[in-house]
Amino acid sequence: PALHALAGESVVTTDVTGGFAQINLQGPRSRELLAQITSVDVSDEAFPFRAAREIDIGLALVLATRITYVGELGYELFIPTEQAVH
Repeated sequence: PALHALAGESVVTTDVTGGFAQINLQGPRSRELLAQITSVDVSDEAFPFRAAREIDIGLALVLATRITYVGELGYELFIPTEQAVH
């Protein structure tokens, strides 16, 4: 994809694919489960559809996105690979 920068600015991209594991948490009770394992408010008001938030799960800082491809409530969790097994 093309990247565009304003005059005097620059753009740098870095492939971090190998640095993260992805876990999908999908289904009608996914919010209930996620709320049990993080201290972050994951209510509909605090974490609307298509939002992205950095949340804690255990000792890991996780990038969580509220998205679904199955028509149910769901989240994608991007976890640093070294913390994914915990």
